[in-house]
Amino acid sequence: GPFKHNAKVGLLLGPCMLPLLAVSGKFTLTILLCGMVFAYILDYLNFKGWTLVTLWATLCSVWLSLYFSNVLLIWQSLFNLFILMNASWFILLMGLWGTVQFRWLQLHSPELAIVCERLLIGLTPVIVLPLVYTSLVGILGVSNAPVLISLAMCAIHHVVCKRVKSSWKVALVPAAADEEYVQGIPECAIFTICLAVVPLALFLISRHRILTISITQALNIASLVAIPVFYLFFDAVKALWFLMPVGATGGAPSKAQIAASPVMRFRKLILLVSYLIIQHWFQNRIVGSRYGHLLLGMPPPYNTMAITLGFYCLSLTVYLS
Repeated sequence: GPFKHNAKVGLLLGPCMLPLLAVSGKFTLTILLCGMVFAYILDYLNFKGWTLVTLWATLCSVWLSLYFSNVLLIWQSLFNLFILMNASWFILLMGLWGTVQFRWLQLHSPELAIVCERLLIGLTPVIVLPLVYTSLVGILGVSNAPVLISLAMCAIHHVVCKRVKSSWKVALVPAAADEEYVQGIPECAIFTICLAVVPLALFLISRHRILTISITQALNIASLVAIPVFYLFFDAVKALWFLMPVGATGGAPSKAQIAASPVMRFRKLILLVSYLIIQHWFQNRIVGSRYGHLLLGMPPPYNTMAITLGFYCLSLTVYLS
C-alpha cells in the first residue's frame, strides 16, 4: 500500500526548504531538475529499480554540488558550514521520503522498506530542528527564537513522536503483528529530552553575556522548562507513551495500570505548577511590558496585582467552562 504519512512528513519538511534554497545555485537546481526528469522517464518505462537508483544518484549529485558551489562560504564562517551540513541531512530525508513511495521496494525488499520508514519518521524531528531554528532566527531574531523553538518542538513532537502506525509493517512482515508502530523508544525518548533541554540551552547560550539576576530572567528561564513540560503532561499517555507500563500480554496497558504509573500520579501537580509559571511569564513578558500603560492610573503594586487577579479569574473561567 501507499506510504500513509506523507502529510506529516511534508508538513515538517516543507518549511525547512528555506535554508536549503538559500545555499542552492542555478547549477544545483539544474542537476536536480535533470535528475528528476530522467527518473520520471525511467519510471514511465517501468524500470522501477533504476528509477530508485537515479533518485539517489541525483540527490548525491545535488549534495556534492552544494559543497562545490559554496566552498568559499565554508571558509568564511562556521555558520555556513553548519547550514550546509543541515542541508546534507535534509537531502537524506528527501531521499528516504522518495524511497518509501516505491511500491517496487515493498515487493522486493519489505524489510528495507520498513527500515526506511522508521529512519524517515525517527530522523525527521531531529534533522529539521536546526533548520527550523535557523529560519526562526532569520525571520524573528535571536531574542524571540528560544520560546518559538520550544513551541515549534512541541508541534513537531505532537506530529511525529506520538505513536504513529506503520504503513506496512504488519502487511509486509506478519511476524511483527504486535509491533505495528513505526517508532521505537530510543528516537522518541531522545527527542523528548531535546524538547525539554534544547530551548533552555539556546536561551542561555544566546544570553550568557547579558544575563542578570531578576524576576524577569527567572521567569524566562522557568517558562522554557514549563512550556514543554505542560505540553508533555497535558496528554501524558500519548506524549510519554514510552514511560507507560506494559500490559499483561505485552500490549497496551490497562486504565488501572496507567493511573498507577508515576507519570500519572504526579500529573496534575506538574500541570498546575507549569501552568502557573507560564501564566506569570506571559503576564510579565507580554501584558506587563507591552500593555502596562493601560493601568497607569493605578499605583504599583496594585496595577500588577490587578493584572494577576485578572489572569487568575480568566484561568478559572476557562477551567470551569
